[in-house]
Amino acid sequence: MTPPDNTNQTQPTTSQPAQKGETRTAIWILVCILITLPILALHAFAALARTDDIDSDLFAYYAQQLLAGQRLYADLWDNKPPGIFWIDALGLYLFNGAHAGIIFVCTTATAAASVIFFAVTKRLYTTRVAAIATVVAALYINLFYYHVGSNRPSTFYVPLELAGFALYILALTTAVRHRQYLILLGACTALSVCFRQTALALPLAVTLHQTLLYLTHHQSIRHTVNTLATIAIGGVGTLLLVIGALAVTSDLYWAYDGIIATNFGYFSRPGKSSFLPELYRWREHRDTLALPLILASAAIIHSIATHRFAKRLIKSSSTTHHTPHDDTNYPGKRPPALVPLLIIWQVAALYLALLGPSKRMLYLAIALPPLAMLAAHAIWLLMRRKPNDAAHPRFVVILAVLWLGHMMTPTIIHETECAQTAYYHRFDERSHLPGKEAADTIRKYTTENESVYMWHYLPAVYYFADRPLGQRYIVATLIDQWMERAQPRLDETIAHLMEHPPKAIVITPRTLTEMMAPPEHHPMHYGQYPKWFQIHYRPTPENECVWIYQGEMTYQSEQNNM
Repeated sequence: MTPPDNTNQTQPTTSQPAQKGETRTAIWILVCILITLPILALHAFAALARTDDIDSDLFAYYAQQLLAGQRLYADLWDNKPPGIFWIDALGLYLFNGAHAGIIFVCTTATAAASVIFFAVTKRLYTTRVAAIATVVAALYINLFYYHVGSNRPSTFYVPLELAGFALYILALTTAVRHRQYLILLGACTALSVCFRQTALALPLAVTLHQTLLYLTHHQSIRHTVNTLATIAIGGVGTLLLVIGALAVTSDLYWAYDGIIATNFGYFSRPGKSSFLPELYRWREHRDTLALPLILASAAIIHSIATHRFAKRLIKSSSTTHHTPHDDTNYPGKRPPALVPLLIIWQVAALYLALLGPSKRMLYLAIALPPLAMLAAHAIWLLMRRKPNDAAHPRFVVILAVLWLGHMMTPTIIHETECAQTAYYHRFDERSHLPGKEAADTIRKYTTENESVYMWHYLPAVYYFADRPLGQRYIVATLIDQWMERAQPRLDETIAHLMEHPPKAIVITPRTLTEMMAPPEHHPMHYGQYPKWFQIHYRPTPENECVWIYQGEMTYQSEQNNM
């Protein structure tokens, strides 16, 4: 008997509840994209079109000159790690020197941060929670005051911090590729430090979290040591690659001087860095970050009030006395002691942020990723359902969504106003870009290979002029930060400028007057340089601040004509 032909029979299909679940997931992802993209676009425009973020012009200028052949730290000295200069150089290289390359790398990093945040919150909680938390994070991580999204180191170490956290969660909650995730976590940590020296909060939190898991008998000492050693392998290996790149492209002595040695000097000046810092401008942070601060505080208080610390941390030790297996992992969505991990990360990030020397709000950007993760945990607490809950939305969930929207509205309005201000200062026909006129004058009187130097700090002049830097130190910032401690660097700068005179020097009349007769609050000594400068340089007719080198014969010829 011929067996029946089953080829045309209908194959088993996904059950109706599963199809509904997939549809809801797709809807939440779509809603998240439709809300997050305009928020990110608003942030990106406000951050990248602003004209008052003068340090971003310095990073772009150094990247420009790196591509032209100058060496970082040896010819282009700064006290920041190389990451921001290298990523800007990459953007300029990809776009053939156009500023669009810098915009590209900044917007890519900003978008990556939101994608990573969604992925890790989705793994820890649900798609619905991830969608709502990502909208909140996209708004508050990229706030105008903290410079995330602009051409600043924070734009790049924020996604690296989030990526490191996501890799740690994956390493804890999956049985496969466990070591690979930990090695990549170490690499992300090292790359974060390449953008900011104090971006060490996450590895510190991971170390303490691993120690906590051992002390509460969740894992053995051997497993804890192996985990931390694997992370260290990834971090040290990446740092060795960075050091090798600096050895090839720069000078390790000057790199060490700029990145490490110089920054410790801030701790010796009163009012700058301190190992016991104060929480400065806390009212502004409180008002600016009101929503995530409320959510994070609620998550912490809830965890303490419901004894989640005790339940999670002593469960193993109270029920068993055996030593956990060396290959311990925690399959499921959330590892043990998640909230303590986030709290440690938050506290460490806040402390490291406050070490910054200038008491600026932007330093707190390093504390925004753990704050956003704590806020996500609170959103999960608001929206979670018990197994016997009805499928339809609960009143508290609807109320929570409306409340979140209400709290976010003033922030969105403020960001819109910042974008409007940035548009006016950069694109309105009545406005003028700072430094553009001086740069145009420099380009008129110099060739591509002739150097330029400025005695005040306006890096846009350097960037728009696109000329080599005449001396490695931009000494105006050193004087502002170090005062009398900058005298040796000032002496070196003056000696170099007199021995190798740049073709153009930019100096304001006020600065020149202060050089000739330094005021009491400006304890710097310029020696014979002001007189030498006036002999060898002459101001251009177009701009009194741009002086052009006239050569050695200027002084003698003028004496003969007198």
